[in-house]
Amino acid sequence: ISLGNCTNCTVDKVWINGTRSIGIQLGGSSTTGHFAENSKVTNCLFTRVASQNLALVNGKNIVFEGNRFMTSGQIVGPGNTNIDVEPNEATDRLENIVIRNNLIDVRNSESSPTGNGIVVQATSGAPYVGPILIENNTIIGGSNAGTITNVLSNGIFVFGQTMRDVTIRNNVITRTGQSGIRIEGTRFLVTNNKLTDVGGGGTPGFVVAATNSRIVDNTFTYS
Repeated sequence: ISLGNCTNCTVDKVWINGTRSIGIQLGGSSTTGHFAENSKVTNCLFTRVASQNLALVNGKNIVFEGNRFMTSGQIVGPGNTNIDVEPNEATDRLENIVIRNNLIDVRNSESSPTGNGIVVQATSGAPYVGPILIENNTIIGGSNAGTITNVLSNGIFVFGQTMRDVTIRNNVITRTGQSGIRIEGTRFLVTNNKLTDVGGGGTPGFVVAATNSRIVDNTFTYS
């Protein structure tokens, strides 16, 4: 489902199953000044999506809420990120973006590694970035009981030279092969997140390369 630079659009309670490319995508070219606006993807189910499950490239006032991402990725697929937010052009926008109450569970994915949980990046030079809110998401990147598995790379990864004004709070992240949370940019608030069995093998579980930021009341434990 490709919505492009739509206004007041909603995708709700749709099942995206086994697509070989992107599942649902918002935002199109900004060359004529347009962007997706006041749109949301809610209560959808994504299973075995080979590429990005849910993506945004150019938008303002966008909400991704209450979605479930299960067993993402496919063998010999292109690789995927469950929620991928990234502008393609310097004139794209990432303004007032909310990623809330989503579940990502890749324990039973057929491909390993299967990519990342939530990625928000601003590497195109776009100045129209923030605020961005990532809250109350649950990310399960592998099994930490019985047969131990490393399926997911990073849990939440937010970066880019123009990345700013990001709040990451109340997320629960379990068992990632790389970092549970990794942030790069400025003016972050990272609070009340619970990380369990993330990082390892020389890779830090929590990476901070940020300025003018507050990182408080998070927990980082190993089983």
